[in-house]
Amino acid sequence: MNFKHLFITYCITLFSATSLNAAVFTGPRFVDTDSNGIISSEEVQAAFSDYYTSLVTLYDADGDGQLSINEKATMRSDRQAETLAIYDADGNGELSLSERQAIREARQQAIKSAFDADSSGQLSDNEKSVKNEALN
Repeated sequence: MNFKHLFITYCITLFSATSLNAAVFTGPRFVDTDSNGIISSEEVQAAFSDYYTSLVTLYDADGDGQLSINEKATMRSDRQAETLAIYDADGNGELSLSERQAIREARQQAIKSAFDADSSGQLSDNEKSVKNEALN
């Protein structure tokens, strides 16, 4: 699983308020582990390594320490069901254009929150740099 995909999965999880999120993270600015107001690329990589380990623990049915194609499919299915349960405002079992827009907005807010180390509500040049490095 590449880092960008892992991060997007995290963003959906963050705004889905799943039990996995509650078990792994204490909040959106979990990345700044040394609380210096600056998120380093090392802190980002370490945080998502922990997140991936949690996903493997949760979905590794055969206990081999990796996610097989079937295990990944189960994970995706669970994530889709969680997303549908949260964002399917009209309850029709499908995501409309406006419901998909709500997901995009939540994802953008999660990205902003995850990299806003100083809690200013805006990303500084350093925070933008770390975000861009992490996601590209």
